[in-house]
Amino acid sequence: MIKEMTKKVFRYFGKRITNYHAPAKPYCEGLLFLSTLISKPDWVIDIGVADGTPELINAFPFKHYNYLLVEADSRYSESLDVLEKQYMSTVNVENCFCGAEDGTVDFYENKNGRLSSKYANRESSSVIKKEVKKLDSLCEKYHIKGNIFLKIDVEGAEMDVLRGATKTLALCDVVLLESWINPLGSVSTPSDFATIVSFMKQNSFVVFDFFGGHSYKNGVLKMIDIVFVKENSEYRKV
Repeated sequence: MIKEMTKKVFRYFGKRITNYHAPAKPYCEGLLFLSTLISKPDWVIDIGVADGTPELINAFPFKHYNYLLVEADSRYSESLDVLEKQYMSTVNVENCFCGAEDGTVDFYENKNGRLSSKYANRESSSVIKKEVKKLDSLCEKYHIKGNIFLKIDVEGAEMDVLRGATKTLALCDVVLLESWINPLGSVSTPSDFATIVSFMKQNSFVVFDFFGGHSYKNGVLKMIDIVFVKENSEYRKV
């Protein structure tokens, strides 16, 4: 009786009780876990940063790590410029779309900036032309070398980023990216789970863990964050 009542209270607030060892880890806890497990990265690259990814910054603080922050939605430029000035020695900012080839792209800016995307054409979106830069090109520009922690959250355009980052992937120790599982409604994306896993396998990465995740109101799984490591990674040894 008490257990069922407790569950109902949690459900009312959109929460639930899970086993301590049940996947997937909450996003914040997952990143903190990675920060204690992996080798210290020489660079942290955040693609789709909006005005900042607090969970990532909490695990890998700006003052201790070199950062490249990439955001296509220009409405976040001002807040990101503030971060760049505040951490001049460690933080670099690029306002562009990360894609497979350098050029331009039609980009859908949503009223809710965190839903802006190349693929998410919602009723509240407006189309703008956006400069496209390959991640490989950006890494050359900033002379990014050594061990990279790469995070990608670009509302369905993950494969665009990955196809322009083959050289960068060779330097990555860990890749954390969001994958749509059931892209319904206004989102039409080639970045489905199977395509991403297959591409990463071709580049010697395998699935290591899952973080967070979101479901639609009817309970159908919408998306989840996937952690990839190299096939021969020491992290896979239990």
